Amino acid sequence: MTRRSLAILLLAVAALPSPARAAPPDLRELDAIVLDASRSPPERRAALERAIAERRARLPSAKPSERDALALDLAESLILVRPSLDGTDHFAAVGLLEARDFARVQQSVLEAEKLLDGVPDSPRMRVLRAIAGARRIDLALGDGVAASPAPLTGLSSPTREIVMIANARLLLASQPAAAQATLDEVVTTAGVPSAVALTARLLGPLGAAERGDAASLSALQAIAAGTSRNAIAERLLVGDALARAARHLHRAPDEAVAAWSELLRSVAREDAASARAAVIERVQTIVDPASVDASTAAPLVLAAVIRDVAKRDLAGVVAALDRMLRDEEIAGLGALAPLLAFERARLLALAGDYREAAQKFRTLAFERSDDPVASEAIDLAMELLFELSLSPSTTEAQKADAATAMTEAIAKFYDHPKRDRWRVHLGNVELDRGRLAAARTAFAASPSESAREGLALAWLLTALGARGEAEVAASLRESDAAMPAPAATPSARRLLLEGLRARATGDNGTAAARIDAALADPSLLTGDVRVGFRELLSSQRRASAPPALTPGAAAAAERMPTLARDAIVAELETSFARSAEISEATAAVEATSLRTLLPPPPRVLATMTPAQRALVATALLADRRRTEAAAITGPLLAESQDPATMLLHARAVEESQPREAFDLYRAIVQRAEPQSSAWWNGQVGELRLRFATPSAETAELVIARVNRLRQTDPDLGGERTRAALEGLAESAHAELRKATAR
Repeated sequence: MTRRSLAILLLAVAALPSPARAAPPDLRELDAIVLDASRSPPERRAALERAIAERRARLPSAKPSERDALALDLAESLILVRPSLDGTDHFAAVGLLEARDFARVQQSVLEAEKLLDGVPDSPRMRVLRAIAGARRIDLALGDGVAASPAPLTGLSSPTREIVMIANARLLLASQPAAAQATLDEVVTTAGVPSAVALTARLLGPLGAAERGDAASLSALQAIAAGTSRNAIAERLLVGDALARAARHLHRAPDEAVAAWSELLRSVAREDAASARAAVIERVQTIVDPASVDASTAAPLVLAAVIRDVAKRDLAGVVAALDRMLRDEEIAGLGALAPLLAFERARLLALAGDYREAAQKFRTLAFERSDDPVASEAIDLAMELLFELSLSPSTTEAQKADAATAMTEAIAKFYDHPKRDRWRVHLGNVELDRGRLAAARTAFAASPSESAREGLALAWLLTALGARGEAEVAASLRESDAAMPAPAATPSARRLLLEGLRARATGDNGTAAARIDAALADPSLLTGDVRVGFRELLSSQRRASAPPALTPGAAAAAERMPTLARDAIVAELETSFARSAEISEATAAVEATSLRTLLPPPPRVLATMTPAQRALVATALLADRRRTEAAAITGPLLAESQDPATMLLHARAVEESQPREAFDLYRAIVQRAEPQSSAWWNGQVGELRLRFATPSAETAELVIARVNRLRQTDPDLGGERTRAALEGLAESAHAELRKATAR
């Protein structure tokens, strides 16, 4: 049974009396497809439209003996068969059509009437004209007076009862008593199909509603109460009649909404999705979204227009959905529950709560995998989880959860059209986690080109991490075998692959150039950008070039500053983080090698933690770039006045603002834990600035302080502070000797 269709008019097409005719074979075949209820509705509609087009094409040049039959066949297709397949085959439906579909039905009626005007009188012509007249009334094209009730002679059931309903429709306005008698006869006819009998029962009260009789709604509600066990199409028809009656009476369609809602509460699970789609479409034609208040709307009404209402009252829609979904049974959602749950998850995604949205989409898809919303829900969950898993802020545990969710979805939704895409997503997540074997397994299961590129990348990263030459060579062979043929314009990942292969074979200059080109491309995946930053700096080191953000890397740093931050900090930690334990000369050499990498771009620096910014400032100070260091240490000191930060800023401003530096060194000596590294360095800084302008008085002070400190710790805090303090004491002694000589 098709949407809204009584599925009985197709029988009527075959039963209508018509003169014997020899239809061309192709039209016979098309008509057979149309009448074959075992075929799918789209297939039958396609055959019907081809038959209509063929008859239209043949009609102008048809022989007189064939023309009348062609015209009657075409009219029958337009006003009987097409409405049945389109779901506009009864009086209530056409009043609920969208404007475009309404115009199409109207055009069919007008075309059929024109065809019937040109054929001689016959029982078949009178039947079709009566049906056309009834449809004219349904469409409010006129009162149908041009048509007369059709003769019933020779008609058999159910064609006879269908024509009787059309006749009653013609008389309903002018002769309601006669029309009702005809309808009653249809209802009491033995063996009449229940859909036809129901149509006859509903048409009387609907006619009363058209005449302004408010009691008609009660009559229709009484009919609705007795059809709770009827077929879905019949229960939809009852709602249609209630909606059209409400329209005629200028009332809200509350009774129709109640009837359709009850249908969705009680429909079998296997029929829920199709019934929901049919009901939602109806509600959308009769409800103005601008008039809907989310806080009071019935679940069905909200479901039908939720996206329009959310545009002006997002908070209200969210609150209403949460209230309804808290207890589906109390809210009476029935078949609406999966749709409303989907919309709630979608609103979470629109609000930026992607992780919660992904979880809700995934839960919905697994719990209601038989519902059509599950397909879109699981795909959205996979896309959100993929994007979240590659976010720099995502934890390793969250990445692991994403990989598990993707693996489960691939296994459960085995026939989903996006399954291969999910495999590629899974492979990329596993790549980012460093699980190269798992990544290779995921990529190998998909035949797509992106999967082959991912597989090649996994093998290249395996080669870069390999220890032995044999393992490197084997991994490179696997990567080459997986690599797709080069495109005219290489993708960003392809450029990265070429760079990594050059890196694996020792061609570090080529590697840096290719990786830089890949990083410049905004389409490069987040995980690939992370790899690109790391391997670019590594290639530069191995090529004996100072590490630096090349133009492509700088562009990528603007797009993804946290990834650039991670790469720069790793480079600093590798080259310089141990500088506190090595000599100043060695630290200066390390810092000089990083000169082209520091300071980081402002967007990158802004993502750094205080400890990371302090590391950058320390490297700049080792390279004697005090002004640039002070630009970092000043904001750090405003955030925290701990001794280590005070010491760092004092060093940065010692030359440009010695008074501020002196005060900071003194504060460190007073606040820092005695004998701590900061305390000893504060002592050095204070004495150094006191002795910046040498005099006998300051010389004596320096000597006395150093002697006192030596009594506290003969080692004077360690090698570096001892050397600085002893150097200051030696300079002070020299100054005293000069003063004595004078």
